[in-house]
Amino acid sequence: MTVYVHVRDLSELRERVAAAGPRAETARRAGMTPQRLHQLVHGDRTTVAVTTAAALEDALSVDRGALFRFPDTALAAPYASPDAVA
Repeated sequence: MTVYVHVRDLSELRERVAAAGPRAETARRAGMTPQRLHQLVHGDRTTVAVTTAAALEDALSVDRGALFRFPDTALAAPYASPDAVA
């Protein structure tokens, strides 16, 4: 079952991505396409798979959960630990 999370604060996501350097490189580090990152930053898409969210937060060097939130907090425990998200 794929779990999806929502962007917590779009302006914060934009700031973090802008500060990270070239968007294509940030997308590569997060294992996503530059187009998908563009969609997130511009609010065209506001949900991503939990594994994608974790990879993006790791690529941006922010704590897990800083940029994305769960619709059901019971699903959040594995996401909080880098070892639990493959």
